[in-house]
Amino acid sequence: MDATVTVHTDTREFAELARPFYAADPVRHTAALTALRSVESAGKAGALATVTAADRVVGAFVWDPPFPATVSGVPATAARQTAEAVASAGATLRSVRGPRLEVESFAEAWCSVTDVTAEESSSQWLYELGDVLTSPQRVDGQFRPATVDDAERIAEWRQAFAQEAGMRLRRPEASAAVAELIAEGTTCGLWWVAGEPVAMATAREPECGMSRISYVYTPPELRGRGYASAVTAAVSQLVRAGGVRHIVLFADRANPISNRIYQRMGFEKKEEHPEFVFTTTAAP
Repeated sequence: MDATVTVHTDTREFAELARPFYAADPVRHTAALTALRSVESAGKAGALATVTAADRVVGAFVWDPPFPATVSGVPATAARQTAEAVASAGATLRSVRGPRLEVESFAEAWCSVTDVTAEESSSQWLYELGDVLTSPQRVDGQFRPATVDDAERIAEWRQAFAQEAGMRLRRPEASAAVAELIAEGTTCGLWWVAGEPVAMATAREPECGMSRISYVYTPPELRGRGYASAVTAAVSQLVRAGGVRHIVLFADRANPISNRIYQRMGFEKKEEHPEFVFTTTAAP
């Protein structure tokens, strides 16, 4: 590819260039759009780069530490150029994620440029809700959208979810931060049985016509009763009723049960998104 890679330090400038590119395919770039919103809000990033050809943006790279760098927008043909530019800017990446072709191409290039090794640490399937949402039947309880009054319980469960999933967190979950998310437009839903919440699911604030379901959680002692499926379906229905066109989620490729459940609901498998972790090569 006859392209130019530009490293950016101004997050607003980068966002103006990268957002239209990501918005052209918000499903594929769901993680990148989340990272973009975060670095734009914070005014800082681990590394940012755009790939241009014929005076238009054809690729983008965003790293929002402590999360993996996202390369869904880095063309495989520009992986080497992008790796060289990001490395020259002083970035020391810990991990990277994205669609398999793009992430493998970038990981290989990064290893060559920086003399590190890469290992695939996990892989997720990216799903998008199809035209028909099928809610689970005969599940005891009812759905209620969460309010700021539920923030303490939701924060506790988000922390538990992150620990179980091995997720990186910028800081421990706090009820005040969750209340702020709800007030800003994040959709949090709870499934209730006999006056008590038993499961939750979250839909991120829509971005470019896309919202991602995450933090689907049921306490261990309440699992196996369909609560998580029910709350996920209810949150998805609520988001769709609000006019969001693309509703997506990630599911661990190693968990066949959750993958079957999401497919039964009407979520359609789009592509695989592995994560690679980098390790410094030991000196001889």
